[in-house]
Amino acid sequence: MTTQAWLLLAFFTVALVALAWPLARMIDAVMNGRFSLGRYAETSFFRLAGIKPEIESGWPKEDCQKKGGYQTQAFQCRHKHLLFARLNYF
Repeated sequence: MTTQAWLLLAFFTVALVALAWPLARMIDAVMNGRFSLGRYAETSFFRLAGIKPEIESGWPKEDCQKKGGYQTQAFQCRHKHLLFARLNYF
């Protein structure tokens, strides 16, 4: 390797090490809910979208628990679970 390649490698290594500590602190603040700018943006977006963050959202169980003989309900129920599995496990 040339001298220029070694210098570039050294520069990127120093830059990554120098950025690791502040970025880790920022990620920790976000994950613990101490990132106030993000909280304000999130609540504004939720208010515009009509989302109530205190209510936990989930899959509507009453659609899949109906015992009606409609094939469309069974089709929709089956695909809701496939979509749920796809989004959470793959």
